[in-house]
Amino acid sequence: MKAVHKPVLLTQVKKQIEGLSERSRFVDATLGDGGHSLMFLESFAPEFLLSIDWDLQSIRFVMSSQLDKAKDLGYHVVLAEYDPVARRLKEDQRDLDAKGGGKRWYIVHSNFVYLDKILENLGVKSVDVVLFDLGVSSRQLEAKKRGFSFKDRGTLDMRMDPQTQQVNAYDLLNFLSRKELVRLFVETVKMPKSVASKLAEEIVALREDRPFGDKDDIRRLNSIAYKIVPVRRGSRGRLHPATLVFLALRIAVNTELSNLSQALPLAFKVLNPGGILIVIGFHSGEFDILDRFVADKSYKIIVPSLQEIAANPRSRSAKMYVIYK
Repeated sequence: MKAVHKPVLLTQVKKQIEGLSERSRFVDATLGDGGHSLMFLESFAPEFLLSIDWDLQSIRFVMSSQLDKAKDLGYHVVLAEYDPVARRLKEDQRDLDAKGGGKRWYIVHSNFVYLDKILENLGVKSVDVVLFDLGVSSRQLEAKKRGFSFKDRGTLDMRMDPQTQQVNAYDLLNFLSRKELVRLFVETVKMPKSVASKLAEEIVALREDRPFGDKDDIRRLNSIAYKIVPVRRGSRGRLHPATLVFLALRIAVNTELSNLSQALPLAFKVLNPGGILIVIGFHSGEFDILDRFVADKSYKIIVPSLQEIAANPRSRSAKMYVIYK
């Protein structure tokens, strides 16, 4: 049975927005399974909502599960893709049967680093709310062929958009040098250098015997992690030995930290005065970038309640930064 993805801090996101005097144009920079976007439509009825996701499977899921709800709420839904080479938005599908007036929900297949260009293509100069939820969905974790989770057998792919991304996780394991692997684990997830060195040595030895790139990848990497990475406690609970190993590979494959560093100033720039930027992060690499970004800004940080953590254990490491313009 597929797990139902529960958006983290959904009630708190809603609470922060309720205080805005103007809230007619929203951006959900990380559509995922659509939980935050649907909340925006149902609770605030913005005249314009732009939802972006790099994962085409996420967009297809939302289109199949939430299109009718959006139409019932009076939204015209436009599915599009941003072409960064042509710097042009290409519409793939437009819903012309929605009830009501001119409310628009644009769902765009793209990386959020192009947020400002997408808005420019849509003729929108500024917005009132921008949200980033940087977590991976339950549905993505359960997709065995994608290799995001350390809980199943499968190939270590981890690409958000296989159509445009050439390098996957098993490429990194096969072709990075030992020193490069150590740097990856230390700099990306702050793994102790002694642990990272042993881990890199084991990976190099394992790939010389048989390269990574088959359905046994996850089991092989797990076996190394269990042998070398100590079980320890995170900020709100015990960490599986493979957690940081898989996280480092996913971050590297999808250039997540550099993408976030690029996107935050773009998102803040397109906000109207009095608008808010909400970012939900899950690990130290994201928190470091966010802490630097908010240093000269007005902001607050919210963490999940004990009740939410009990109901949704994947929220335990989350922090929500609410940044005011």
